[in-house]
Amino acid sequence: MDPGEAFEDTGRREVREEIGVDIDELELLGVFSGPEYYYRYPHGDEVFNVTVAYTARVAGGEIRPDHAEIGEATFFEPAELPADILGPERPIVDKYLGMAETS
Repeated sequence: MDPGEAFEDTGRREVREEIGVDIDELELLGVFSGPEYYYRYPHGDEVFNVTVAYTARVAGGEIRPDHAEIGEATFFEPAELPADILGPERPIVDKYLGMAETS
Protein backbone atom coordinates (compact mmCIF):
# COMPACT_ATOMS: atom_id res chain seq x y z
CA MET A 1 0.00 0.00 0.00
CA ASP A 2 1.44 3.35 -1.00
CA PRO A 3 1.22 6.33 1.40
CA GLY A 4 -2.17 8.04 1.11
CA GLU A 5 -3.62 5.25 -1.06
CA ALA A 6 -7.12 3.90 -0.34
CA PHE A 7 -7.53 0.12 0.05
CA GLU A 8 -9.64 -0.03 -3.12
CA ASP A 9 -6.99 1.83 -5.13
CA THR A 10 -4.30 -0.47 -3.76
CA GLY A 11 -6.32 -3.50 -4.85
CA ARG A 12 -6.84 -2.14 -8.36
CA ARG A 13 -3.16 -1.22 -8.73
CA GLU A 14 -1.81 -4.49 -7.34
CA VAL A 15 -4.04 -6.63 -9.56
CA ARG A 16 -3.05 -4.57 -12.61
CA GLU A 17 0.68 -4.73 -11.74
CA GLU A 18 0.78 -8.41 -10.79
CA ILE A 19 -1.53 -10.05 -13.33
CA GLY A 20 -2.28 -7.37 -15.97
CA VAL A 21 -6.05 -7.19 -15.38
CA ASP A 22 -8.16 -4.10 -14.59
CA ILE A 23 -10.93 -4.57 -12.02
CA ASP A 24 -13.97 -2.59 -10.98
CA GLU A 25 -17.19 -3.00 -8.98
CA LEU A 26 -15.19 -3.67 -5.81
CA GLU A 27 -17.33 -4.79 -2.88
CA LEU A 28 -15.85 -5.30 0.57
CA LEU A 29 -15.79 -8.99 1.52
CA GLY A 30 -14.23 -8.38 4.93
CA VAL A 31 -11.18 -7.53 7.01
CA PHE A 32 -9.31 -10.60 8.18
CA SER A 33 -6.75 -10.77 11.00
CA GLY A 34 -5.82 -12.82 14.03
CA PRO A 35 -3.81 -15.91 14.90
CA GLU A 36 -5.30 -18.01 12.09
CA TYR A 37 -3.64 -15.64 9.59
CA TYR A 38 -0.14 -16.54 10.75
CA TYR A 39 2.17 -17.73 7.99
CA ARG A 40 5.79 -18.89 7.89
CA TYR A 41 7.35 -18.40 4.47
CA PRO A 42 9.62 -21.15 3.09
CA HIS A 43 12.66 -18.90 3.70
CA GLY A 44 11.74 -18.55 7.40
CA ASP A 45 10.07 -15.12 7.61
CA GLU A 46 7.00 -15.10 9.82
CA VAL A 47 3.98 -12.80 9.51
CA PHE A 48 0.52 -12.27 10.93
CA ASN A 49 -1.45 -11.11 7.90
CA VAL A 50 -4.09 -8.40 7.98
CA THR A 51 -6.06 -8.62 4.76
CA VAL A 52 -8.76 -6.32 3.43
CA ALA A 53 -10.51 -8.50 0.84
CA TYR A 54 -12.87 -7.44 -1.93
CA THR A 55 -14.88 -9.13 -4.60
CA ALA A 56 -14.55 -7.47 -8.01
CA ARG A 57 -15.33 -7.77 -11.70
CA VAL A 58 -12.76 -7.87 -14.47
CA ALA A 59 -13.07 -4.62 -16.43
CA GLY A 60 -10.40 -5.31 -19.03
CA GLY A 61 -6.92 -6.48 -19.75
CA GLU A 62 -5.46 -9.90 -20.23
CA ILE A 63 -3.85 -12.21 -17.68
CA ARG A 64 -0.10 -11.59 -17.89
CA PRO A 65 1.61 -12.53 -14.62
CA ASP A 66 4.46 -10.35 -13.41
CA HIS A 67 6.94 -13.19 -13.03
CA ALA A 68 8.93 -11.26 -10.41
CA GLU A 69 6.15 -11.87 -7.84
CA ILE A 70 3.59 -14.10 -9.56
CA GLY A 71 4.72 -17.19 -11.46
CA GLU A 72 1.31 -18.13 -12.81
CA ALA A 73 -2.23 -16.70 -12.71
CA THR A 74 -5.46 -18.47 -13.61
CA PHE A 75 -9.14 -17.82 -13.01
CA PHE A 76 -11.05 -20.74 -11.46
CA GLU A 77 -14.72 -21.49 -11.07
CA PRO A 78 -15.51 -21.69 -7.33
CA ALA A 79 -16.13 -25.46 -7.51
CA GLU A 80 -12.77 -25.99 -9.23
CA LEU A 81 -10.45 -24.16 -6.81
CA PRO A 82 -7.20 -25.99 -6.10
CA ALA A 83 -6.90 -27.76 -2.76
CA ASP A 84 -3.48 -26.25 -1.92
CA ILE A 85 -4.65 -22.71 -1.08
CA LEU A 86 -2.31 -21.18 1.52
CA GLY A 87 -3.55 -21.52 5.11
CA PRO A 88 -4.06 -17.78 5.79
CA GLU A 89 -6.07 -17.45 2.57
CA ARG A 90 -8.44 -20.36 3.29
CA PRO A 91 -10.83 -18.47 5.67
CA ILE A 92 -11.15 -15.67 3.10
CA VAL A 93 -11.96 -18.09 0.31
CA ASP A 94 -14.39 -19.95 2.58
CA LYS A 95 -16.24 -16.72 3.39
CA TYR A 96 -16.51 -15.92 -0.34
CA LEU A 97 -17.74 -19.43 -1.14
CA GLY A 98 -20.32 -19.21 1.66
CA MET A 99 -21.62 -15.95 0.21
CA ALA A 100 -21.76 -17.44 -3.29
CA GLU A 101 -23.85 -20.36 -2.01
CA THR A 102 -26.48 -18.04 -0.51
CA SER A 103 -26.77 -15.83 -3.62
